[in-house]
Amino acid sequence: MKPGGASRVVLEQASGLTRRGLDCVIITTKASQEVIKGYPLVKIKQLSKFITGDITFWLLFVGFYRKMKKELGLMENKILYCHSLAIYWGWIYKVFNPGVASVYYIHDLGLPFTDSDAELSSLRLIPRKIAEILRPVFRLINSSVIKSADYIVANSQASANYLFSHYRRKADVLVTPGVNTNTFTTGKSKRDQIISVGRLDKIKNTDVAIKAFAIFTLRNPENKTQLILAGEGKEKESLIGLAKNLSIRDRVTFAGQISLKDIPRYYSQSKLCLAMCPVEAFGLSAAESICSGTPVIGINQNGIKEIVKNNIDGVLADNTVENVAEAIEKCLSKTNFLNKLTRNISQKIRMELDTEIQLKKLYSFFLAIK
Repeated sequence: MKPGGASRVVLEQASGLTRRGLDCVIITTKASQEVIKGYPLVKIKQLSKFITGDITFWLLFVGFYRKMKKELGLMENKILYCHSLAIYWGWIYKVFNPGVASVYYIHDLGLPFTDSDAELSSLRLIPRKIAEILRPVFRLINSSVIKSADYIVANSQASANYLFSHYRRKADVLVTPGVNTNTFTTGKSKRDQIISVGRLDKIKNTDVAIKAFAIFTLRNPENKTQLILAGEGKEKESLIGLAKNLSIRDRVTFAGQISLKDIPRYYSQSKLCLAMCPVEAFGLSAAESICSGTPVIGINQNGIKEIVKNNIDGVLADNTVENVAEAIEKCLSKTNFLNKLTRNISQKIRMELDTEIQLKKLYSFFLAIK
């Protein structure tokens, strides 16, 4: 488990279900202590010293699977609730233990990496090459993986639609990741800054944010707004170089991995949030920003357009640099328009995205299938 939306979703759901009386155990690979320390109620079994992005993990996968099988063998009346790549681990286990109930949570548009060109391209060189070689094999087994699940939970309508269009399987329930609205709250003051939160990988489209911001600064030289990029990733040095080449390095702050304690403040103090990934199934950063009282400029595709209501609590843009630049200018050059977007983020909108509402739905679902 590492910094990122998927790990937080797993931890939030496990913590919420545990508080409601269900016995939850997370079986995972190497877990970041920084990520898990905020969830003292959650039982976590770390069965590997390596993360899934490390080739060593896959070379030692048989040993990991044996440990997982042993742990699961000690549990009675269990339900396998599998997220992301763990869906494949659960599928293998279910092949040999068909009587075990399984629930797959679909985080992405389809299954991880094998269904997404964008996700595949975000991997490191060696894992990417291995994934490319194995991709035809995985595509053959994906239908079996989906069919093997007793139940499927989708994290958005976009992921549910993808599941049905590609695998003819309907999701049994829709449970979004949600946002802790006690943590992500509206602030009293705004700074002259725009924020973008996410891994600095190709899949997140951060280069579009930088290029669009450069156009905005060129057209509005009197505007002193800063662009804050929160996150780490393989593209960081390349993106720093891009900012230099566009002569805006002094206007772009690479803030690194901001802690869960501090990130709500960054959202609430910003005038805008940029959510540039076109293949988000949900778009957690956009939801967190809105709950923090900060409008979002998002790409008008997939999960983002379920969260951002165009010209109400944000602006939906085409996936082009020019269109994003125009959206930034529309918001920052027209104070009344930006103020309207900010005022429109009502308590009702925040509650629609609240984690507790989604956890109640998930808890009821598990009670129904026990």
